[in-house]
Amino acid sequence: MARNMITGKETQKMQEYTQERIAQAERRDIEFSTDVKEQIFEYANLIGEEEKVRNLVRNLADAVSQADQEGVEDLLDDARMDIQELLDPTIGKLELRDYGYTAEDMVPLRKEAALDYHRMGSKIYCLGSDGSKGEYASKEMIQAHDGLFGMELQMWERIKDNNLDYAEENLGAFQEPMSVIEQEEALKLYDAGADIYLITNFSSPMYVTERMEIERGPEHYQMSMTELERFRSLEWEMQKYPQIQSLKEANLLLGTRRTFGIYQIRDDSPGENYAFMNMSFIESHGMQIKKEDYKLVYVGELSGNMSLDDIFERFNIDRPEDFRGHSLSVSDIVVLNDGEKVTAHFVDSISFEQLDSFLNLEEQVLNELAYEVGERYFAIQRTEEGYDYSFYDEDFRLIDGGVYENDEISIEEAAEELLEDEGWNGERIRGDYDRLMEKVEEMDEVVMAEIQKSQGEYKPLAKVEELEEANYNMIDNVLNNMPPKKEPYLEYFAAECDEFHDMGAYEKSTDANQIAAVYEKYRENPKTAYLGCSMGIIYHDPEDSYYDEAEFAIVKGNTVFGNLMDDVRFYGELALVREGIEKIHEALPDYKYVPMRDVREAMYPEKMTTEQLVEALDGTFRRPDSESSKKCIL
Repeated sequence: MARNMITGKETQKMQEYTQERIAQAERRDIEFSTDVKEQIFEYANLIGEEEKVRNLVRNLADAVSQADQEGVEDLLDDARMDIQELLDPTIGKLELRDYGYTAEDMVPLRKEAALDYHRMGSKIYCLGSDGSKGEYASKEMIQAHDGLFGMELQMWERIKDNNLDYAEENLGAFQEPMSVIEQEEALKLYDAGADIYLITNFSSPMYVTERMEIERGPEHYQMSMTELERFRSLEWEMQKYPQIQSLKEANLLLGTRRTFGIYQIRDDSPGENYAFMNMSFIESHGMQIKKEDYKLVYVGELSGNMSLDDIFERFNIDRPEDFRGHSLSVSDIVVLNDGEKVTAHFVDSISFEQLDSFLNLEEQVLNELAYEVGERYFAIQRTEEGYDYSFYDEDFRLIDGGVYENDEISIEEAAEELLEDEGWNGERIRGDYDRLMEKVEEMDEVVMAEIQKSQGEYKPLAKVEELEEANYNMIDNVLNNMPPKKEPYLEYFAAECDEFHDMGAYEKSTDANQIAAVYEKYRENPKTAYLGCSMGIIYHDPEDSYYDEAEFAIVKGNTVFGNLMDDVRFYGELALVREGIEKIHEALPDYKYVPMRDVREAMYPEKMTTEQLVEALDGTFRRPDSESSKKCIL
């Protein structure tokens, strides 16, 4: 029976109905064992539908009367599968009603399952015994709530629709590479207009529709890798223009997406003297329209043939729910970015007047820059002598540095020349200069602490030259004798219940073959197969807690789904993870195999003969390093 079960009128009514159905069968000399009766009652309490209970009892009675023990087990297995397909297999809708929540818009959960689904990006509600649900809950709200929880029925239906057989053909559909971002950055980028997605196991990304989903949601999100790079570039580009007040505004004025923005006069600014006044009034009173008098109050997509008149009508008659300004009025400014050109338009009494001066941004000279190149770092800053620059390794230790004495070129040009001269030709990601310097200072403190521990903080009788030489020798000694970096590694796991590991057996090991044997044992056991067993990998990185202990189910049924890593590009690009998938494939040679997207693309040429096409459609390919054929789903 379900743990800590709340029983009431609804549950009692179902128990009486179930007992009546069992008694009716027994009057026909059908004898159910105690174990079968318990499973029938559990099914009734959790499923909560009289028709399904009646059918189960009737079918079991028929199987018992025919001494069909295998048929009885099959029926009970099907019943257990129905229970496992519930959102939370420990609670049904009858208990929710007995709890006091009688609306039919929620599917019930207990706290443990609520936290699991919240972590995966689902909206969870704290349900009250008075029938209330309030706004959807944050992790802290879930932990503090002592009652039951719910997920919207519509969302649960969507989850079930997406929880299809992993071998469906749409699984191989193209998905843009995604990057994982933390909650704080997700909020910042959402406010700037970026498309943020929840991290789920759906076959397609799940879009965040409102800010509160992030505020009260899990700790991590995802977004297009290309879009993330674009916004990070904008973030650095906007540093050149102090007039740009936010990343959202940078996206409007410096971006290449079709957008429009609405500016309205800022409270307590000189612009209040001409607020709601037309251009004639402003000019006749010798006033000037200045960008610093305005604030950006809305940014939206410039779709189709949307015109200025369309925007005016919309923001007076049918304003968007997320618009927080006043109705579009005289003295407001509408900025249009058609992807190629940005123009500003003053809302006049009866028309719009283009206002080119509004967009005259004064570029500010940058004095500092930082780059991440591979796993190393580069910093440069403007000085009186030219440009002071430094190269750092992956642990923020100084490799080389100096002063570049040429102040006639920009800091970007100086950085470009220095990086090329050093041979740092990999991908360059702009970073935060101040944050990099903080990391460098932290490493310096570690080194100096070791020096002071060994030699003492102060030696008044030592010659300066001798002390400096000793310190340099000590630095070398500290750096050369620091604890070795712990390397990432993989574990393999097999779980009787993929969705909730604690509901069945679970084993893990660094030996893929050992875990593959355990997984096959789980699959062969009819008493546990209904739980939906799985096998997968656990990525461990002792040096990085953010990526440490990431778990991915790779094997379901009789198929190795390497392509599941296509949606989590950081892990999918790791050689260690790819090697682990191959080891699983080798440990289960008779299983179907779905490799990652780039592996599949490499298997087949762009142009194929008829015979090659037939072979591909048949799902068969020959491994390059083996004489045996393997099955592969494309």
